[in-house]
Amino acid sequence: MKTFWNSPKYNAAAHGTKLLEDIIGKNRMFEYPKSLYAVMDAVSIGAGKNSIVLDFFAGSGTTGHAVLELNKEDGGNRKFILCTNNESDICENVCYPRIQKVIKGYTNTKKEKVEG
Repeated sequence: MKTFWNSPKYNAAAHGTKLLEDIIGKNRMFEYPKSLYAVMDAVSIGAGKNSIVLDFFAGSGTTGHAVLELNKEDGGNRKFILCTNNESDICENVCYPRIQKVIKGYTNTKKEKVEG
């Protein structure tokens, strides 16, 4: 892998902030989540299909979302552990609702159904 990742899919505004808004709605608690694709690529480099991925600073839940997407893409059986101190109720109001909706499916801000 290159040491510098320069691709539009790594744009945190487009594939972090806007994606999170699409999933849980407008949110002021976590304004700058990482790009889902940057985390997916990092996990795919460092974790095999049967790995357990630990995110000790879970924040908005991007790592859990990335693991779920990778499993969907390649039939993997990765698991994740997300840890947070729940400062400002970030876990209850952002991380948990995001993961729940990604698993169960949701309707995005464009009124499109996204499968879980």
